[in-house]
Amino acid sequence: MTSGFLFFPDKNASHAPSKFLIVMILLYVRLNVFILLTLKNMTYVAPPSSPSVLLKTKVAYTLWFAILQDFSRIHRFTLGGKIESYFLELLECIFIALYLPPTQKIAQLTVAISKLDGVKFFLQLAWENKYIPPKKYIELSEQLNEIGRMLGGWIKSTKER
Repeated sequence: MTSGFLFFPDKNASHAPSKFLIVMILLYVRLNVFILLTLKNMTYVAPPSSPSVLLKTKVAYTLWFAILQDFSRIHRFTLGGKIESYFLELLECIFIALYLPPTQKIAQLTVAISKLDGVKFFLQLAWENKYIPPKKYIELSEQLNEIGRMLGGWIKSTKER
């Protein structure tokens, strides 16, 4: 015997699992159709294409992540964690700057440059203490310098508008 509810069967009903599953699938299908119909009538605002500075920063972060795996356990969570934190904040600042109006974009990019300087400083500290091999440090530093030039150019072009 089922309960008075249309969708939810009584606990003792033998067909309860199958009936409940069928009802849930129907609700899921109806909800998806509703969402698709709603999305069809909406206008889309396409996100801006990723600028090369964001892509370059993602590549540099990938390189940093590979370097971080070679850190000893103690240093991975202290100095390595600090560099990781600055790197993620740098990526976040660049990403946020994509969606800001020009008046606010300059301030956000300035914060991004300060985060980049923090990454460079702590990365140099790790290299000086021989936690990072010289070749990997040079490769990552060159990428970070390029990112700094790109951020500076982005600020300059934003000021000129």
